[in-house]
Amino acid sequence: MRHVVAELGLANVTVEQVRVESFQPDNPYDTVMCRAFTSLSRFVEQCGRLAADDGQLLAMKGKQSEEELAGVPSQWLSRVTPISVPDLDAARHIIILERS
Repeated sequence: MRHVVAELGLANVTVEQVRVESFQPDNPYDTVMCRAFTSLSRFVEQCGRLAADDGQLLAMKGKQSEEELAGVPSQWLSRVTPISVPDLDAARHIIILERS
């Protein structure tokens, strides 16, 4: 993540390397994202508190799983966006979760 931030020259991104259970930010984030972290329901459970009320959670996933989406708490609305990753011949999706 730090490499991507540096390569893209992003000044408004903070990369944290800490266990989410113990992380206490000074302010909530507009966007919290993960890759290869956990199920969507557990991601919401552990990281939802880190997102501002009008913020969002983003999760990179492989194949779209209706079962996994069904496990997301009802107060979170989801959108699924297919993406392509260069040099990777496999399904990838970004799951966008926002409070309803």
